[in-house]
Amino acid sequence: MSFRLTCLLKIARKNPRWRRAGPCSVIVMLLSFSTGARAQQAHAQLSASSCIEGATVVPLLGGNGDSPIIPVKAGSSPAAMFVSPAFSHILVHDHDRIWFPQGPAQQVVAQDGNRVIAEHTEIDSLTIGAVSLPMVPALLLDGEAKHSADGLPVLGIIGRDILAHVEVLLDVPHRTLALFQWSRRKGCGETPAPIFTGDVYTVPMDSDAGIQVRIGPASARLRLDPDLAVSVLPRPDAHAAGVSDEILSHDPRVTARYVSIQAGARHRFPTVTIGAESLSGFDFVIEDSIRNGALGENFFEGVVALLDFPHGRFIFQPTDDRNDAPVLHLHFDQSRQGYTAVREQQGKPDHQ
Repeated sequence: MSFRLTCLLKIARKNPRWRRAGPCSVIVMLLSFSTGARAQQAHAQLSASSCIEGATVVPLLGGNGDSPIIPVKAGSSPAAMFVSPAFSHILVHDHDRIWFPQGPAQQVVAQDGNRVIAEHTEIDSLTIGAVSLPMVPALLLDGEAKHSADGLPVLGIIGRDILAHVEVLLDVPHRTLALFQWSRRKGCGETPAPIFTGDVYTVPMDSDAGIQVRIGPASARLRLDPDLAVSVLPRPDAHAAGVSDEILSHDPRVTARYVSIQAGARHRFPTVTIGAESLSGFDFVIEDSIRNGALGENFFEGVVALLDFPHGRFIFQPTDDRNDAPVLHLHFDQSRQGYTAVREQQGKPDHQ
C-alpha cells in the first residue's frame, strides 16, 4: 500500500490555530491512495476529504528505527521535536539562543520509573506545519538539547497535551505525520477509518494511548510509544504469556538507557495479536524496572497508524514499505543496541 496525504491550508493574515472549539479551515484536501493495482474510487476520495476539517502535514526526520521527529518552530526559531502519545506533557530543553522561562519545579517519571526534576515553562508559540499554537505550556528539563536532525536542534518531545485533541496519523514507513480533525456531520462516519483503502484493523484505545494486546495465551495492556526503539514488556507480563525466567535466561541480553541503564532480555514471541491482526515472530525486551509494556518502533515501522483520540480508537494498516532514509540513532527516552553506551550480547551479561 502507498499512502499520500497532501493538503492546502487556507493562508490568512494570521496563522490558523487549534482551539478546543472551532478547527482551522481547509480550502482543499486531497487524499490519494493505492493498493497494488487497485485505486480508490474518486467519489470515495472526495467523501473522505470533505470530512477533514483541519489538517497540517509535516515530514518525519530520520530513518527506520528512529523515533518520530518533526520540524517545528519555537517562537521564530526553526527546531525539531520528538512525537509520542505515551508522554502526557510537552518536554523541552534549552538550546543555544532558544531559552524558555523557568517556573515552579515538578517531578517527571521516566519509562524506567526514575524521577527527574523539571520546571514549568511556556513556549510563546509552537508552529507545526501551517498551524501555530500560542502560549503552549511545557516542562523544562535540565541541560541543553544535545541532538540535531536535518541541522535542526531537537528540543524535546510533543505528548498528549497536544495530540489528544486531534486525529494523529503516524505514517513512519512513508515519513509523514498528519494532525487533523474529523467532522461530526452526517455522512462522515463515526471514525476517520474511511481515509484508508483496503483492510484496516481497529481496536479500542484509552485516553493514555493504551490498547489491549494478546501475547500468546495472555492479554496485556500496552501503551503506544513509537519513541521506544523496541517494544518492551514487564517481566510479570512475560510470565503470564508463558515465558519463564529459565527461558529468558537463554535470550540475548540487552541494555537500554533511560535515565539509568537497565538490563533486559530480548525475547521473540511466536504470535502477538492486535485486534484481528496477528504478528508473527515479534520481539519484546523483557525488563524488571518498567511498570507498563509498550509497542515501540519495531511495530510502527511496518504500519500506517491512526490514533483516533476523539473516538477512543487505534486504527492501523500493515505495509511492506519501509523508511529508507539514513538512521540518526535518536530517541527521547530510550536507546538500545547499536547506540551510545548500549550493547547486546548472547547469554548473561558480564559482571564488573
